[in-house]
Amino acid sequence: MAKNPEKYGLDKMVPNEPVVSDTVSIDYAIDLRLVADVTNSSLPEIVALNPSLLRMTTPGDMPFDLHIPIGTRDVFTERLKEIPEDKRSTWRFHVVRSGESLDGIVASLHAHLSDVNAANGLSATDSVDAGDELVIPVTVAQSTRPQRYTVRRGDTLVTVSDRFGVSVEELRRWNHLRSSTVRPGYSSPSPSR
Repeated sequence: MAKNPEKYGLDKMVPNEPVVSDTVSIDYAIDLRLVADVTNSSLPEIVALNPSLLRMTTPGDMPFDLHIPIGTRDVFTERLKEIPEDKRSTWRFHVVRSGESLDGIVASLHAHLSDVNAANGLSATDSVDAGDELVIPVTVAQSTRPQRYTVRRGDTLVTVSDRFGVSVEELRRWNHLRSSTVRPGYSSPSPSR
């Protein structure tokens, strides 16, 4: 088709304008929600700029060119300095909006007030004002007992592993699977760490 575009009617196609973005090279895992937080953009915008990412995070074991909205590279770099590299796959960032309270922010992001205060150098009596930038340490709940999950139509090992925050290899091992396919209705113990 590429060699004979006229034959297939491709010679009259008008290509879309290329997507313009800033690019930052990273070699650690970062949650795309955090990327959206620090760049003041929406999660769908970040996902659209990085269509190769099938999970909500960048790979943690290899370099990756992360695409972010044009003009946000400096703010991305500056705001991430406050978040330890090993916490960038779970922690969040929040710019306080008018009318928001610290208690409300903490509750909406499922964090602990004492952790947020410690990460931001706040005392228990401090309040926040519109425009304040907060690092939000979000704790990931760890289950102490095995859970059972029933596979639904459209599920893959990747989507199930993302849902429970475990690797595909762990799911295969725990469930004695040899392939990457799962059938709807299959139920077996799944993630516990």
